[in-house]
Amino acid sequence: MNKAGRSDLKPGKGFHQPVGAYVEYIGNVEAKDREPLLKLMNEHCKEIITKTPKDKMVYKKICEYDEAQA
Repeated sequence: MNKAGRSDLKPGKGFHQPVGAYVEYIGNVEAKDREPLLKLMNEHCKEIITKTPKDKMVYKKICEYDEAQA
């Protein structure tokens, strides 16, 4: 969310599985800002996906909020 210019929205909860993944954020996005924000978030996600090497290992790790934020 920070890369999309919305440091006011904080992650609340999420579901991180291949099917049905989501993150809910705490805060409010004005109706006029929702479509541009969604487009920008999708662009950032696409960039992350396309720049990740295909041979990169996938792992899981439990960490504190500050570590995950970094």
